[in-house]
Amino acid sequence: MKSQAAIERSLEAARRELDEIEIKLKAVEHFRERKQILMSFVSAGEALLIPAKKKPVATTNAPASGPTPQMALPAATNTRVVDGAWRVLLERKMPMLVSAIAQELKRHGWKLSEKWATEVVRAAVSRDERFEKIGPGVFALTEWPEHMKKVS
Repeated sequence: MKSQAAIERSLEAARRELDEIEIKLKAVEHFRERKQILMSFVSAGEALLIPAKKKPVATTNAPASGPTPQMALPAATNTRVVDGAWRVLLERKMPMLVSAIAQELKRHGWKLSEKWATEVVRAAVSRDERFEKIGPGVFALTEWPEHMKKVS
């Protein structure tokens, strides 16, 4: 049998090792949290900075008081998220929730992160003068007449 002194030394060594492991685990958790934050930032930044090959242009002359005519939503590779959101609202001709705009973009083939899609779209439309926030999470096009900006 080991002496009491030997057992105490082994226990002390085990406690030190536990303390070292605890410090390493805290560092790992910090890196996991930082990774999530950076992934979110990169995803939102890339979505906002994808340059448009061509600005959306109406194919007919629309009256200044009303919205532009319906246009097909372009593939995600041809435009920025904000331009895609603009096209979605033009097609729908009514105010929409940010989450519904994100779903519509995905339906048209946009590759938006399941976790961050709504926030990417919200960030894009919030910074663009073509959009007007008319309620919590609800946007309309600035160019629309007031009667079209009512939430149903």
